[in-house]
Amino acid sequence: MTITSSQLLTLGAWAAVLGGALRVAATLAIAARYLPVLGVAGLLGAGCAGLGFASIIGPDPVMFGVDFYRLGAGVIVIAMAVLAVQLLRAGVLRLAAVLWLAALGFALGLAVLGTPGLLVASGTVFGLGFVA
Repeated sequence: MTITSSQLLTLGAWAAVLGGALRVAATLAIAARYLPVLGVAGLLGAGCAGLGFASIIGPDPVMFGVDFYRLGAGVIVIAMAVLAVQLLRAGVLRLAAVLWLAALGFALGLAVLGTPGLLVASGTVFGLGFVA
């Protein structure tokens, strides 16, 4: 069986859609599972992360001079850090929480230093937080 480049592109697109959907679902599942210990701040963090994920789905337009992908990614990493603090306070999902806080640290380092490797580091530890 031979896979054409068009089929591979389609498969990759579906994998990306599934990955994005799983990230949103994971955030909401974490919020639902740990709602009693997250408090208002954790719930707001999870909700804002969900909104951030929704803003980066699809073509990533620049409208009104705003890059919605960058804005959404920033909202996500900050919101997940807020959720992470609440998870650490509750003593649950510690590894994931530490990784999400590290992602924020790398993202802030990227914003200050402009070192491209920090973008890779931030994205990597962010994704590993969901794996954890």
